[in-house]
Amino acid sequence: MLILPGQKNYFLASDSSLSPEIASMIAGRGISNLYVNSWYLDENSLKERSEYLHLHLDKNAKVNSDFRPVAFFHHITVLDIHV
Repeated sequence: MLILPGQKNYFLASDSSLSPEIASMIAGRGISNLYVNSWYLDENSLKERSEYLHLHLDKNAKVNSDFRPVAFFHHITVLDIHV
């Protein structure tokens, strides 16, 4: 799993390896674009912030699934909504 931090945190999962070095990979493949480049994305900062978030995740948190929607129950508890 890779967390890409920003205004929102994006959680990416894959059976293959993932890397926060997005701008480098794009440049290495010769893809030209305006926003996803080393001037726009600070890969060192992305990596540090991603590692920080990983370190502070609750390793004992329950897993969310269709038949055990932990995230939904947490959300309604936080909002104090009674179903």
